[in-house]
Amino acid sequence: MDGLKALKERHPHLIEDVRGRGLMVGVEFTDADIGALVVAEMAERGVLTAFGLNNPKVVRLEPP
Repeated sequence: MDGLKALKERHPHLIEDVRGRGLMVGVEFTDADIGALVVAEMAERGVLTAFGLNNPKVVRLEPP
């Protein structure tokens, strides 16, 4: 969480919010297209992610 919050501080034009509870983390981007690019890049690197259930700007990071 600390690393993601630091990214938010460095890139406020890209990341709107970082939130989480336990092992579930949500990163809200300023635009849904940015989230889609992040999901695609993470898949290329072998990291599985999911979009938020009701907000396409949110990418969820959670254990299987």
